[in-house]
Amino acid sequence: MCGKLNEKTAGLKRIVEKTAEECAKIRAAWLNGSLVNPEVTPDPWQDVDAVFAVNDMEPFLSDVSWLSRFGEAAIIQTPDDGVLSPGRKDRYAFLMQFTDGTRLDLTFCLVKDAPRIYREDSLVELLLDKEELLEPAEPDASSWYIQLPSNEEAAACWNEFWWLAPYTARGLLRGEMLYALDHLETARRMLRRMLVWRAVYERGKPFNPGKSDKWLLRCLSEEEEQQLKHTYPQAEAEAVWDAWREAAELMEKSAAALPYAWNWQEAEQVKQLIADWKAAE
Repeated sequence: MCGKLNEKTAGLKRIVEKTAEECAKIRAAWLNGSLVNPEVTPDPWQDVDAVFAVNDMEPFLSDVSWLSRFGEAAIIQTPDDGVLSPGRKDRYAFLMQFTDGTRLDLTFCLVKDAPRIYREDSLVELLLDKEELLEPAEPDASSWYIQLPSNEEAAACWNEFWWLAPYTARGLLRGEMLYALDHLETARRMLRRMLVWRAVYERGKPFNPGKSDKWLLRCLSEEEEQQLKHTYPQAEAEAVWDAWREAAELMEKSAAALPYAWNWQEAEQVKQLIADWKAAE
């Protein structure tokens, strides 16, 4: 990590370490995420991502009053309950946002699964291992690096972007703004993927764009940054038309910089189709 931890975050990290040390049921513990990323500069909004390996998760899940030791929670989420999305079967997480601004994502797993889960993320810092199952490692972001795509993946991304364009256009022509924006958002994810691949190619090495591609803007020129931002329009028809045109232009420019065989005819035909629909509006 590049710099000193925020005081509150450092205090929360100490509580996590103390809890793992003092509780006999916790057999191993480690940190992961941005807190141990040597490429990240600490700030007051960093969260603590920790994993506790235990032989039985039930005592920790059935009575959660013990979580108060970490702070006063403003809100807690337990995604592995599987209510809004499928939960994970081999672990259980408490995501906690505290009133003092700190955040803790605390995951439990079984000791038998600990070696496999520990190795899933290269951003890992071993806190303790009472079972001597895990190898201490120097954290790095390699498991998050994006590589150049295969020919098939690149072609699929290109095709998906242009396939979605008529959906956005139809939504606008019908006055269905939410429908249009929804498909523009999906197309924009393809554009961002293409931009990340271009960054990998231009750097000549894998690249970690961060969650939601948050570091992607660092790789763009000032003009490209503004162009990408313009693909996030207000919910007004002309603004969305302009956003789609900006996205299409940036998609073509980024693809042209990469050593792949793109279906340019496909793109031209889609653009002409949309132009015809717009002219007949």
